[in-house]
Amino acid sequence: MKEVKEDMQDYKKEIVSDDSQNEKPTCSKFERVLERYIELINTQDRSLPVITNILLANAKTWSDRLSDFITKYKIDEKKEEDNMLFSLPLDKAAKFQKLLKEQSCSLDSLNLAVSNIVVAIVSLYDYFFSELVRLYYTLNPSVLDISKKQFSAEQVLCFDTIEDFRNSLIEKEIETILRDSHTDQIEWLEKKLEIPLTKGLSVYPEFVEITERRNLFVHANGRVSKQYIKECNRFNVKGIDEIKEECTLKCTPNYANKCYTVFFEIGIKLGIVMWHKLKPEEYEEMYAFIDPVCFNLIREKKYPLALKLLDFMLTTPFKKDCPYAYKLVFTINKALVYHLQGDKKKASDIVTRLDCSAAEEIYRMAVSILKDDTASALQSMKEIGKNVKMRDAYKEWPLFTSIRDTEEFKKLYQEIYEEEYQYDEIPSTDFDKLLHNALEMHKKHQKNNKPKSSDK
Repeated sequence: MKEVKEDMQDYKKEIVSDDSQNEKPTCSKFERVLERYIELINTQDRSLPVITNILLANAKTWSDRLSDFITKYKIDEKKEEDNMLFSLPLDKAAKFQKLLKEQSCSLDSLNLAVSNIVVAIVSLYDYFFSELVRLYYTLNPSVLDISKKQFSAEQVLCFDTIEDFRNSLIEKEIETILRDSHTDQIEWLEKKLEIPLTKGLSVYPEFVEITERRNLFVHANGRVSKQYIKECNRFNVKGIDEIKEECTLKCTPNYANKCYTVFFEIGIKLGIVMWHKLKPEEYEEMYAFIDPVCFNLIREKKYPLALKLLDFMLTTPFKKDCPYAYKLVFTINKALVYHLQGDKKKASDIVTRLDCSAAEEIYRMAVSILKDDTASALQSMKEIGKNVKMRDAYKEWPLFTSIRDTEEFKKLYQEIYEEEYQYDEIPSTDFDKLLHNALEMHKKHQKNNKPKSSDK
């Protein structure tokens, strides 16, 4: 019990101490690689709605113009099988062809832009995987087996140091591995780590399909090949029977969003497994890293993704050395995901099984909130008192979503901090305003570039 209390006290210091005390003098190499990957892939995710909404607005503009033109000038129309045929005056044919071309180009630009985002996400993963391979060889230089290879004196002497020579060999190994398929790369890593990486990984077939589709986008403009169908069948990709060879695959914003979630999950899980295997002494740093990753996913309302990572961190391989404080936090956050999605019974069932007898008051308050026991939560709030860190937490943590708008909570907050409670939420991107501005700019551009002759 003493060890549990000390464990909880250490974790409490991390979340309520001054920022200066939280700064780490050193940072694990795995943490740097994972952190950079998250930054880059999140950047792509944030760019998706901006790009697609602008291009959708452009496509709608041209579609509406074409529709208005047909309505205004059509002479006659008739239905033939599944097609609607109509007649236009001969002198309007050129204008019609121009509008039709603009509409087609606007739709093509949308599809191309979204497929490019998919290609970019897979490319980011490739970079990330190369960094993991580099870490593997850096931490295990002996596996290069330099003694079994032959090098000329010229090859060796062109480097200033043996370390430079070794780094050159590592880079060549990375280049060789990256030339293999993505599934071969995973198999290579499984052999090196001696760990099954895809067993029970439900998202793996989707990973395979996306990487194969990416190859189609890059090399065949999306046209389906035998290789694509063969690989998808080999890994039991759902819906592959409906796709025929030589047909052209498109890319929707929903598909690109799925690509983000799949590669976020795959990347983080691979990095965590390698970190846990190759640097077991850094287990505390590893859990301290993944905790805010899950928290940020919850705050950004990416609930399914957060749940997958939390379940992953609560599996047997990580339970052995996971400090009790992090087990408690992961479990509470898992319950919070269900609570925020409306499944309050599931959330309550999860936290009911927790032993918080040795935990700090903040955790008992969390359990009370997740069990919809507002009175106990407010009592814990009183006992925590005027804590500087908690003042921001009450405003920002998703945990307090269900109680922060109640009068009881606002009144108690004012009593504790001697100020009126104000929740200044950062607004999400106002796409309606963004689209309006974009359309106005588009109209202005069209007006400035309008031909002088109305017949053109």
